Amino acid sequence: MKILILGGTQFLGQHVVQAALDRGHSVTLFNRGQTDADRFPDASTLIGDRTCDIDKLAGGRWDAVLDTSGHTPLEVGATAHGLSGEVGHYTFVSSASVLAQPVPSRPDESAPVEELPPCETCVLDINAHNYAGMTAECERIVRDSFDGPSFIVRPGLVVGPEDVSDHFAYWLRRIKFGGDVLVSRPEQPLQYIDVRDLSEWIVRSVESGHEGTFLATGPPELLTMGEFLSECRRALEAEAFFTCVDDEFLLEAQVEPLRDLPLWIPFDQENFMTLNCTAAEEKGLRCRPLPDTLHDTDSWDMARPWNLPTTGGLSLEREAELLDRWMSRLPL
Repeated sequence: MKILILGGTQFLGQHVVQAALDRGHSVTLFNRGQTDADRFPDASTLIGDRTCDIDKLAGGRWDAVLDTSGHTPLEVGATAHGLSGEVGHYTFVSSASVLAQPVPSRPDESAPVEELPPCETCVLDINAHNYAGMTAECERIVRDSFDGPSFIVRPGLVVGPEDVSDHFAYWLRRIKFGGDVLVSRPEQPLQYIDVRDLSEWIVRSVESGHEGTFLATGPPELLTMGEFLSECRRALEAEAFFTCVDDEFLLEAQVEPLRDLPLWIPFDQENFMTLNCTAAEEKGLRCRPLPDTLHDTDSWDMARPWNLPTTGGLSLEREAELLDRWMSRLPL
C-alpha cells in the first residue's frame, strides 16, 4: 500500500512509521521537518505545515493516510477536507481522554464524549481544560468531513521504548534506586498499551480497511497498580520497599495525577483505567506480556544519560518530603 503519514517524528508516530515500513508499505511522511528528520531514509518526506501547505499533497494519490499529529480542529479540518479524493482511507489517532466526565465503569465506544463549545473550534492553544473537547471535535471532523471510510483509534496510556513522558521509566528508575518508595493505592486498576502493539495494530487495521471508532488499551486481564509495581521490582531484582499513601494525602500535597506520580489517578477518576476494549480485541489488538515491555523500556532508558531528568515523576527530594509528612501522620 501507499501510505501517507501526517507527522511520524515523535513517539507513536515514529513507531507507526516503522511498523508500516516493516510490513513492506511505501511510506510518505508529511511534516515540518523539525524533529529527527533523517530517521527514516526508506520513507519519502514532504516538508510543509498541514494547516496551510496541504496543496503540496495534491495529486499524490495514496491508499491511506495515518494522522498521528492532529490536535486541533483547524489542523484536522485542513487535512480531512484537503485529502478527500486524494486518499482512500483516513485513520485518526485520538485519545480515550475524549470520554466525558463522569466516566462510567467499563466504558465502551458508546460512552458520551466531551463537547467543545462552538466558539472554541478555531482555538489553537491546547491545554488541560480543552484537550478532551478539542480531540472529540477532531474525531467529529474526520467522520463528517472526509469523503471516504475513516478509522478512529482512542488509545489509553501509551508506553514503551522512547516514551519521553516516562510513564514506566520513572518507576523503573525509582525502584532500581531502591529504599522507601512512595506509591499510590495498590488496588487502583491500571491499563496501558505498548506503543509497538498499538502501532502494528493500527497498520494492520489500515491494511484490512477497518472503519469506525475503537478504544485501544490493555491488558485484557485485570491489572492493579500493586501488581505492576511488584512486577517492576521482580524484573529489576531491586531492594525497594513500597509505602502506600492515600488519594486524600496526595491531593492535599498537590501531587499532580499521572505527571508527578506517573500512572496514578484518584479514585473518582479511575474508570479511565477500566476501558472495555472488546471491539478492538475482536479486530486483532493484542498486548505483549508486561515483563517484555518493562525490559525493553528499561533497556532504552539505560541507554539515555543516567543524569537525564525524567519528564514526569517526583524528584527524590520531593518524594522524601512527602514520605516524612506521611509518616508523621501515622500513630505511634
